[in-house]
Order: sequence, then C-alpha cells, then structure tokens
Amino acid sequence: MSDPAGKNVSVGAPQIFKGAFDFQLVRVMGTQTYGGAEIGECLSTARKIINNDTESWFREWDAIASRINNLGDGYLANGDKVSAREAFQRANCYYRSAEFFLERNDPRHRETWQNARSSFQKAAVLFDLPIEIIEVPYKGITLPAYFVPGSDTGDKCPTLLLMGGFDSSVEELYYFGGAAGARRGYNVLQFEGPGQRTTAHMHPGSIYQPDYEIPVSAVVDYALTRSDVDPDRLAFAGFSLGGNLGARVGLYEKRISACIVNSLLTNLREAFLGLLGLELSDDFVSQDHIDKVTNETTGPVLAWILRESEWRFGTTNLPEFFELLRLYDLSSTIENISVPFLSIASIGEGPHIVNYTQHIQNIGKSNMTGIILDGELDGADAHCHLNNLSRMHAEMYGWLDKVLN
Repeated sequence: MSDPAGKNVSVGAPQIFKGAFDFQLVRVMGTQTYGGAEIGECLSTARKIINNDTESWFREWDAIASRINNLGDGYLANGDKVSAREAFQRANCYYRSAEFFLERNDPRHRETWQNARSSFQKAAVLFDLPIEIIEVPYKGITLPAYFVPGSDTGDKCPTLLLMGGFDSSVEELYYFGGAAGARRGYNVLQFEGPGQRTTAHMHPGSIYQPDYEIPVSAVVDYALTRSDVDPDRLAFAGFSLGGNLGARVGLYEKRISACIVNSLLTNLREAFLGLLGLELSDDFVSQDHIDKVTNETTGPVLAWILRESEWRFGTTNLPEFFELLRLYDLSSTIENISVPFLSIASIGEGPHIVNYTQHIQNIGKSNMTGIILDGELDGADAHCHLNNLSRMHAEMYGWLDKVLN
C-alpha cells in the first residue's frame, strides 16, 4: 500500500516515476541500510524502465537480480562467503521487485518468487549468526518463518514476532525489522500467516481472515518452545496491512508484552479507498465508481489489487473486496488494547491513515503511543517509512527497549 493515485509527492523519493513505480523503487532502495540493495544498481535499473510499463519493470529487475545472483554463486565457489551473502541479499530484493506486478497466471510469477526465496535462503546460512529457516504448523499447513538470532550465547533474549502485510514477502521482513532487531540484541521471528504472499504460494487456497490473532497464536506457541526466547519479553510488530491484523493481536493475544503497528489501520476499507483515490464513504463501491478513478497512474495498481484480492482474499471483483473489508473494522474496539501499544505513521501516507495514529495520540491512554514522522524533517514520509528505515527503527526499538526494560 503506497500512493497509487499519485496525489502525494514524496520529498524522500527519487521521483523518477509517477505513482506506484516510484514507491516500489523507494521500497527496494531503502533496503540498502541492511544490505538489500545498492543505489547504483537500483538507479541504473530504474532508468531503463518505462513508467507504468509492467513488462519493462519485470524485465529490468529480473535482469539485475539474475546478474547479482550469478555473481553470488561465483563468490561462493571461490570461498568468499561475505561477498556471496551480500550478493544473495541484493538478488533477493531485486527478484522480489521483479515479481511484484506479474499476473498470477504468468509462469514467471511463481518462478521469480522462487528465485527471490532461494536467494535469501542462500544468504541466510552465510551470516555470522546463521538465520534459521522455519515452518510453523498451523491447521494442516505450515506458516513460513525465519528466526534471526540476537545473540550467540543461547541465553534467553527479548524476542520480536514480526509480520508484514498485503504485498510484503517473509524474506523482506529482514529489512523491515529483522536486521535492526538483531543489531540491538533482539531475536526476531519473522513470519507470514494465511493469505500472505509466501503462504499463498506454498499453500494455494490459503486466504486472509479477520481474526488473525488465531494464526498468530500458533507462532507464539512455537516461540515459547525455544530456550533462547524470554517469554516475559515477547513482543509483536505488524507492518502495512499488519497494522490492522496486528492491532487484533494486541487486543486478543495475551502472551505478548508489547504490540507495534506501522502504521495503525483501524478501518481497513477506508484505508484502501483513500489510497486509491476513491471517496471515503460508507456507501457500496460500484464498478462504475472504480472505473472513474482508473487512469494511467492508478490502473496498474487497481489491476494488481484485483488479482491479489482474488488470490489471497478469495473475492471475485473489487466491489466484493471492498465489502469484505468491512469485517476488518476495529473502530469500536481499538481503545480496548491493554498491552503497551505503539503506532508509527508517516505524513506521506495521507491524512485518512495518519488520523488513526493521531487518535492514539489524542485519547490519552498511558499504554498507547503514537509517533508520526514526516518528509521535510525526517525523509521518512513513505508508507512504512521505507525511505528511512533506520530512523523508523530508532523509534520502534527505542520504545520497545523502554517497555521491556
């Protein structure tokens, strides 16, 4: 979720493209903080892409991903594990970017996802503290996960359960919070639940559910079996769509000591409508309404949301999808969260989303904190602060340090 309607111009973005392409470029460039990209590779690739041409987007990102992945294989064959790991990390992010706009029935869709996943897993075993590849059992399927260790001592450490949203991959969560947590001595168990991208690839038919605290409870169960997890310092963080699903975790999962969302999406239907430039109304959204806001900028994103919602929400059209989102409304319950709770938002997400975090700031509950970063001062105005991850992580983990003592 970004600014597909192209109404907001991010001061912390390269502005090479208009609308979704520029945000997706920021998304991959931002991972440089933790080894997921190099600026030169990203910019040289971007300048070969035609704005809003999804085929050229795939072609150029796939090309650079394959080149860097092959370099990694060569480094590893020569015994240079550090250079190999760094190359595999970048290949992972570039393949993920290449796959993003492909249609699901395109055979390259699954192939490119597999390439992204394989690249990260080749990197995972080459870290000084190797990242564990895990599958958590849940109702006849498994939830994909990685355990990023915060220490090599085997002692119990504070642990963050980290989940993404609608369009992230479980590997991408390493850059959203896994690496930053490990640097600070936190274990990070990054995972996906039903309907999320990797789970949907692994288990066709797996779809989102409003009561997301139920699958998350299986991840909590697993975390509490580990001898290196401190059960009294177990926290949760959800990004993007996870800002809605994660708030439910804060409401109903009583074994966590703190809950973070980036950012809070109290009314998921309203959030989607606003981001797409549709009227923020409780009325039924017809296909005619959608067609009126479809243009060169919004068209690729609307088509993408249609495909993804069919695949991972089980809906058949966008009006049906928007109706389903009514089940994800937390307006009447959000103030009932009793665990320490943090929402981090960015000005660039638009007023309708920032308002949710402003509400947290204004209600005056001692356990609830809202932080809003902007572009002019922080260069952190993109959705989930992808254009300044280290700034966001300073706030996120600084707050968590205080809460968990």
